[in-house]
Amino acid sequence: MPKNEINFTRYILILVAIVVIVEYSIMIVFHLSGLEDYFSPDLESVVDALLLVLLAAWPVCAWVIKPIAAIPYGYLAKLVLLATALQDAGCAVMIVNADKNITYVNKSFTSVTGYTPDEVIGENPRILKSGRQSKAFYQMMWSALVNQGVWEGEIWNKRKNSEIYPELMHIKTIREEDGKIHHFVCVFSDATEMKEREERERQTQKMAAIGTLVGGVAHNFNNQLAGILGSVYLAERHAVDAQAIKHLKTIKMCAKDAFINCKTVAYLCS
Repeated sequence: MPKNEINFTRYILILVAIVVIVEYSIMIVFHLSGLEDYFSPDLESVVDALLLVLLAAWPVCAWVIKPIAAIPYGYLAKLVLLATALQDAGCAVMIVNADKNITYVNKSFTSVTGYTPDEVIGENPRILKSGRQSKAFYQMMWSALVNQGVWEGEIWNKRKNSEIYPELMHIKTIREEDGKIHHFVCVFSDATEMKEREERERQTQKMAAIGTLVGGVAHNFNNQLAGILGSVYLAERHAVDAQAIKHLKTIKMCAKDAFINCKTVAYLCS
């Protein structure tokens, strides 16, 4: 419970004000009514104390005791709300203490990793380690947590069934007043679907690039074939040798077939 959120000075001042006001009111009543002449000093002190308790009881209860008593209930309600939200969060949450032992996991943690809370509480987070990251990777992560108090990035971990999967992870340190780390809060989500979507997008882009390249080559080849056909046409007009004419017709037929195929490829890739 944060001390700076509880203003006890205010309640102490209210309590003092109530006691002073009630005490002065009793003194005035005693003085004006002449009751102080009928009581001995000891009896007067007893009556004064009883009246002070009776008259101050309700305002002290209403304005001091009840507000102070309500403070822990307010914090308890907030803690219950936060705990419920944390337990039902869409992302997996894991809290690790300074000794690097898991102290808390939520429902999404079980959904992602396959481990139940009873199986991981008290264990080291290395049970999730996939082995894909190098020692230098974890040294860099630890350095960021110690020096900056936060690390986020992509990491490969291992489920209970030994399946290796990608995670998007965010780790934040919780420190004591002297700066010493006493807990780590890890929030992560399964990035398998994101990775598969990225791979499909890469394949789509790759195929689009290949199609553009093939289409461009086909268009260029069409231009070259058009030049060949034009040259064959001119050669046929001046050829007189039967064998040469036969070869020119073969060239023209092959060039026309290639021209049609290139146009088909260019159309399919456009």
